[in-house]
Amino acid sequence: MKKRMAFFLAGCMALATMVGCTPAHKSYMEETKKVSNWESVETTGKLSLDITVPGIISEEGEAIAPTQEKTHIDFDIKGYNLNEKGKKQKGYVLLSGKDDKGKFQLKDVKIFVDGTDVYISKNYMEDIMKYSRNGELPKRVTDLKQQYILISNDLDSVFKNVTIGPDTSGIMEAYMDTMMNSEKRDKLFTKIGKVFDLVDFNLPMKKEGQSTYTMKLNSDELIEITANSLDKAVMNLEKIIKIMDLKDLSLEKDEIAEFQNAYVNDGVKDEIMAIVPKAKTLLKGSYLNTKETFEEDHYKSEMELNIFVNDPSNFKMNTKINTESKKAEKREVKVPTRAESISLEDYMELYLPPVKDTIELNTKTNVLRSEKTGTQVKLKTIKNGEGEVMYEFAPIMRSFGVQYGYDQKVHQVYYVDNGVKEYVEDIIEKNGISYISTGSIDYRWVSDMISEDDGVIYRYVIREAE
Repeated sequence: MKKRMAFFLAGCMALATMVGCTPAHKSYMEETKKVSNWESVETTGKLSLDITVPGIISEEGEAIAPTQEKTHIDFDIKGYNLNEKGKKQKGYVLLSGKDDKGKFQLKDVKIFVDGTDVYISKNYMEDIMKYSRNGELPKRVTDLKQQYILISNDLDSVFKNVTIGPDTSGIMEAYMDTMMNSEKRDKLFTKIGKVFDLVDFNLPMKKEGQSTYTMKLNSDELIEITANSLDKAVMNLEKIIKIMDLKDLSLEKDEIAEFQNAYVNDGVKDEIMAIVPKAKTLLKGSYLNTKETFEEDHYKSEMELNIFVNDPSNFKMNTKINTESKKAEKREVKVPTRAESISLEDYMELYLPPVKDTIELNTKTNVLRSEKTGTQVKLKTIKNGEGEVMYEFAPIMRSFGVQYGYDQKVHQVYYVDNGVKEYVEDIIEKNGISYISTGSIDYRWVSDMISEDDGVIYRYVIREAE
């Protein structure tokens, strides 16, 4: 039940970033509806990216990567969208771009949309991989025979390795169907406006003149607004479900009351509010500025997004997107008839280095096994204060070929990632042996075992005890 609630609230907050509920927002939503219902639309635009990535310094102060790397990339965008009443939306985008150092170039990339299916010309992936791999292309990419890749976005494909309940699936299918239908989409926008009224989600949007809307929003403001609105969304959950007509959510009043009680009395609210100041510090300096002008047959949008991460990475990215859309004469969109069909998950995996090995931990037998070599190791285990099983740390690290050790100065276990010591906090030590939970292993190694040095991935699998 809590997972369903969390999914629902996350969806509400995602939609909330679109608009708010002040008079300016309501007027803006009406203008947005008109543009979204244009039957035939041409769009041109430019996108620029400025990315700053700091270097990596080892514990000994040795520069592993350059102190700082800045990249500027410009893209040209040209597109067309056909939104005929009662039919699937169709459209295409032509994309070209290059960086300021002559290392990266996208040339004549074509992307077609047919309802929920997306066709991407193969050269898009090839150009990106040539840039990231110094001109080399992996065999699994060169083996693609067709000039287009068809990414099917049906739920079975997107979530083929994820278990989702029938209620959640129903909501998602209804949402996807709604976004492809102009009449249903208009009704959805109206419902969202009522929800925003209820939870006081107010973005600082201003109306200038008859048809121009501007917004300047910094990270502190967005975090504060979102946290406050999330709190009100929880406490008004039953009303929101009724407004949104979410029959598929199938939640009883006592379930909602139970969730709200847990939110207030079990520390969930306190945990969320405690994150707010940390999030503000982490994203300090980030902002979003927008300016949009609506006319009878013309729409202009200017957007600048600045992301600044205030942690050791100090990652910075500035994105500017300027587009103009206008009504156009209706034309036929010829979607590619031949394409290599692939799931969204498999498509994303094409960009990753190949899997070197799959490491399986069976929680019934406590055996760690390499799928590649068949090597098996019986792990020692203990339980922590909450009764959770903890597994022997060292054999797990060895199975990934990771350098690890124990720092006597700070009395902590560490592993080495791209030449940098990373200390492991969630460790229990007993009789000179370090232990870690499966949850911590899964988070740490599925996300972090993508090494830029040797370009390999170790896939980690947990076989739960039955």
